[in-house]
Amino acid sequence: MRYIIYGAGAIGSGIGALLHQHGHDVVLIARGEHEKQIKINGLTVHTPDSTFNVKPHIVSHPKAIDWKDEDVVFLTMKLQDTESALEELLKYTNTNTPIISAQNGVEAERMIARKFLNVYGMVVMMSATFLDPGEVILHSTPIRGWLNIGRYPYGLDSITKKVSSVISHSQMSSNENSQIMRLKYTKLKHNLNNALDALVGNSGRGGEVHKELNSEADACFTAALIDIASEEEFDAIRPENFKIGKVPNHPRRGTSAWQSLARGKGIEVDYLNGEIVLLGTMHNIPTPYNKAVQELALRAVRDGLPPENSSEEEIHQLAAEYSLAFDEIIKT
Repeated sequence: MRYIIYGAGAIGSGIGALLHQHGHDVVLIARGEHEKQIKINGLTVHTPDSTFNVKPHIVSHPKAIDWKDEDVVFLTMKLQDTESALEELLKYTNTNTPIISAQNGVEAERMIARKFLNVYGMVVMMSATFLDPGEVILHSTPIRGWLNIGRYPYGLDSITKKVSSVISHSQMSSNENSQIMRLKYTKLKHNLNNALDALVGNSGRGGEVHKELNSEADACFTAALIDIASEEEFDAIRPENFKIGKVPNHPRRGTSAWQSLARGKGIEVDYLNGEIVLLGTMHNIPTPYNKAVQELALRAVRDGLPPENSSEEEIHQLAAEYSLAFDEIIKT
């Protein structure tokens, strides 16, 4: 079995490096300077207890791969890039190819299922930083992350068994879960904080805006009859040996959204906070805080702003304006 990591940013590079380091056949698909640096110098991985360099096969596009029947694809790009990636995959592989969404949110699986027959969801808990080409930082020790997998929308098969085993023997942890989307919805709720972190930094964690984002999500999940795993259930499957450590000379930075703004890249807020806004629209639930965070994050991308360019007060003010707008919509 060969593992194609499509979208080798922080998470994709981390997974690919660990699989390669432990003897598995890996192909990374990356873009721009990151791809060039890995081709020339390899991929350097910094962890709390070591720094190592690997040289997996890397290409810039699926067309450069000699596709095989036993290939398994990990999608690790940001959600906004998923649709175009799937269109490219269809040109060079077939609809039976197993596609694993190792991504945030719950939309990618739906995108994949419109085009491919073997679709898998993966909950990825991996603290990773990617700011410089050719280099990734993995902040946890002794295992580097936990990645639970199941078929979409439910079920298990030989692929989930094989992939889970391979990951678990590559300094990561993985379990099969036949109801993987329950976990992915819980992870979605966690990721509502990503854009908030990008806008205001760590000060937003646990604050009033954070609480409002979660409250709106809970109301939407209830109205939509979406069964999500409780926080207690989610915490219970977290491996005891997944601990965040200190990486020498590489302090832990912000979330993936924070990193995207720092690198001047797009942000996947439409599929995180925007997913809650969508559910609210469908079920007549006001979501002013998720809408405000979505709007400010998109504005930051559009205007080329750096991370931590806003404030909780600005979010409160914009949420108040959206609250009035939602009141008018509900009246109609």
